[in-house]
Amino acid sequence: MPEPHPTVQLGAHRYVVVAQRQARLRRQVPAVFAGAGTTDARDLLTMLSDRAYELLRVFIPDVMPKWEYDGYAGEEAAFNDHYDELADQSPTHRQVQDALAVCLEVNGIDRFKLLGNVVSPELIRALMSQRLADLAIGNSPSLPAPSGEPPSTTSSPTSPTPDEPASVAGPSPA
Repeated sequence: MPEPHPTVQLGAHRYVVVAQRQARLRRQVPAVFAGAGTTDARDLLTMLSDRAYELLRVFIPDVMPKWEYDGYAGEEAAFNDHYDELADQSPTHRQVQDALAVCLEVNGIDRFKLLGNVVSPELIRALMSQRLADLAIGNSPSLPAPSGEPPSTTSSPTSPTPDEPASVAGPSPA
């Protein structure tokens, strides 16, 4: 019998991945890519690693702390930039890639690739690039509310759905 929600392994932890509300994703994902255009090639791995962690935090709100993701033994070690390879419990790059792929699939974001069967890939890339650029600079047009009133500016809860857990399950005991 398949799992009710997919799980991902990151380092020594296992997390349950649940679909997040689209409004939360619209607000959180652009912040992850803010300023991405200013990174030079030699910092690419660092930029991608940092962005991957921030994306994982969007999709798995209770993901491990940043210091653990970065391979430090604790907060103090991270603060002092004291890396101990023997204490490193960070996830592998493959675990991060697999986790992001599951997160994208669970949230339906991977379905954009299906548009390639109907619409030219160049048009899809152009539209997605424009949309990401608009989101990154906060230029996203708001649609009017169904009642004709202006859109609400209040924030919404970040829980996935009312009938699902308020956040994804934390690390399972080893």
